[in-house]
Amino acid sequence: MIDIRGRRFIVVANGGGGEQPGNDGEIIITVMLNGINGTPGAQIADFKYNKDLALILEKDDGGDGDYKTLFRWLEKGENFNGSQGTAPTYTDGCGNPVKWKASFAVPTIGQNGDDMHNGVNPTYTTWAQYAEAHEKGWTLLNHAYGEDADTKYEDREATIKMNEIKFFNELIQYGVYCRTRHLVIPDTQEGFTSSAFSMGYKTVGSAFGLNSDDRQNDKQFNITNFNVDRLMMVREHLGDEWVQAMQDYAIPLAMNRLFGFKGQQKAAITVFSHGPGIIESQYNYFKQFTQYVSNRPDNNDCLWVPSVHEFWDYLETKKKSVKTEVVTGNALKITINQNAIPVLNQFRDLSLIINGGSIASVNVTGADGYSFNGATGLINVRKKKTVFLTPELDARPAKLLSATAAGNSIALVFESAITQSIAGAWSVQNNTVTGISGSSTNWSIDLANPTSAGTKMYYRMQNGDATTVSNGLKICSFIEYPIS
Repeated sequence: MIDIRGRRFIVVANGGGGEQPGNDGEIIITVMLNGINGTPGAQIADFKYNKDLALILEKDDGGDGDYKTLFRWLEKGENFNGSQGTAPTYTDGCGNPVKWKASFAVPTIGQNGDDMHNGVNPTYTTWAQYAEAHEKGWTLLNHAYGEDADTKYEDREATIKMNEIKFFNELIQYGVYCRTRHLVIPDTQEGFTSSAFSMGYKTVGSAFGLNSDDRQNDKQFNITNFNVDRLMMVREHLGDEWVQAMQDYAIPLAMNRLFGFKGQQKAAITVFSHGPGIIESQYNYFKQFTQYVSNRPDNNDCLWVPSVHEFWDYLETKKKSVKTEVVTGNALKITINQNAIPVLNQFRDLSLIINGGSIASVNVTGADGYSFNGATGLINVRKKKTVFLTPELDARPAKLLSATAAGNSIALVFESAITQSIAGAWSVQNNTVTGISGSSTNWSIDLANPTSAGTKMYYRMQNGDATTVSNGLKICSFIEYPIS
């Protein structure tokens, strides 16, 4: 059981959205076999480390418990009083311990318009703390920019993209490149699912079991029909206060459901909470939760506990990698081409199972490191992308510059030309849309009755076809957009 650390390199995205030229997209694994038994080959494991089950932990809203409870316990192993404890780990299947990870669904602007994470308000985790966690493999989820009057919250594309940009600009000050393709819907609000998927997001998490806006996404998280392009995740709410009742009932119920799949199929569960905070009882109940899961008799090191990005990226990497094999004598050469992996994929790790002979030795090039278990035939290859372009360079749909009341119509002005033909995608508070007209950057929503400033306007992109002429990107949803 050996762990070998290889060279570390950086992959940089270019302006065209791809990766810079070179051989960084190829991993070569050379396996020397003790003996040939049938036809040697390699199979990419369904889950990283060839685990049976996955537990995905999320915490919402950016409170100080993100760092001072979850990260402090799981990454540092500290007890509430500051003494050293032993946080749960699992193995990589090759004898090496792996720490649990989690993800944070983070909004960034409070209702007063202030940055929630600049260190002024001590009840929130700071950007410096998020940067430290991100470097350790924890990840940030987009929870919308904010709800004050200046954050363009009603423009779903704007509030999603502004939060992406905020993540990137804050963490880059600590030398950390942060990009996310995962969104958690704020509360039960509409318009986020279809907008996020149109913007290239890969998962949208729902706190309350919402269906997606466009009815075209998976409602449940089921590995047997996993959609690598888009997934609507229904998250299990474990409560917020982490009290005894949850410890006695909610946690065992959720974990029994997950572990019930063991030996039947690969399965994952996403659980979330707005806590625990930095209250001693909540801290300790969260510790008990992790110890309960880790020490279950039916666990036996079968559980993978990754961040959302690590979990998603592994399945995407598995699907997008192209594997070829050549056998020469007792040597099995495996070449894995990863050039088709999307540019924003961060964790490009793979776990492989070798068959047709027992492993004598392994050599890997083109990766950050690897480990292997000669007894089970498992090989883990580690490869992480650490540098990304700013989301400010991303192509975006045409921006709505103004929506102005004009008698029995609303005058819309976009920053660049769009096309559209479906009036039914638009609606106006206490009014009826009778048609749309216009061209290029100037359009009119025609109404049955006069309207006035302050009235709310809606555009539901799943019902419409408004499209940016220059780049083909769809106009995203506007929900309760105020008319001027």
